[in-house]
Amino acid sequence: MAERIEQFQDGLAALSALLGSRSFLTGDQPVAADAVMFAFLDNLFFDGLPGAVSQAYRQLGLRHANLLAFTERLRGELYRHAPQNATAES
Repeated sequence: MAERIEQFQDGLAALSALLGSRSFLTGDQPVAADAVMFAFLDNLFFDGLPGAVSQAYRQLGLRHANLLAFTERLRGELYRHAPQNATAES
């Protein structure tokens, strides 16, 4: 398990360094790679499974403020027209 956590940490650090201070991976406009990264990070930060392992991974992600900001920014753009109390049954 420790090896997986280390690999996860390394992957997050690489994504964080790649994004840097830019809004999106290649600059000011999103590209397909941003969508892939968003899907992964949105699940990590907002929709992860309950439990100790998921929470441990989430805490590792929170060490990278730029990744959280990226995710929140895209989440706001993608879901800005969704009803506030929408559920899967709606």
